[in-house]
Amino acid sequence: MDLKKFIEESIRRDRETAEFFYEVSNIYSELGTIDKSISIKEILLSLNLDNIKKEEIMLSLAKDFHKAGMYDNAIGILEEVFLITDDKDNILDLQSHIYSEIKEWKKVLDVQKMKKVKDPDIILFALCNYSKEILDSGDIKRAQLLLKEAELINKNHPHILLHWIDIYLSENNLKEI
Repeated sequence: MDLKKFIEESIRRDRETAEFFYEVSNIYSELGTIDKSISIKEILLSLNLDNIKKEEIMLSLAKDFHKAGMYDNAIGILEEVFLITDDKDNILDLQSHIYSEIKEWKKVLDVQKMKKVKDPDIILFALCNYSKEILDSGDIKRAQLLLKEAELINKNHPHILLHWIDIYLSENNLKEI
């Protein structure tokens, strides 16, 4: 009997075992056996259980995907959770964190704009890094605009100053200091 059939049969006999399997999946996750944790959570979600909050399982599954480096899967699940949750800023924080990890600075900024309570430090960091990305593509003017936007948050922040140096070097065809 495969795992899915075993879980389905166990839950059919006793609905309370769904919570047990969810806890087992969390233990697997804590132990670093992410593949087993993901498998169990995906099975539970496929069963449309009433006694376990779908949102909780999905959020936990997204975190497992994140731990496994499956960023697209994690973001996809978080987008689904975003549609059903009341705690939207928490989901947006997780998305922002993942996008920061994979250096998708434009997406970090897009996610931060959606939050009720914006994090100026994250926005500043993303603006600086996005400016660097744009500068590396050769668009000096746009890179400057992004840094000017970052200056509205904290004009004396070291990241901003370092990126202005990068722009100066780029404008003057200099390599590095």
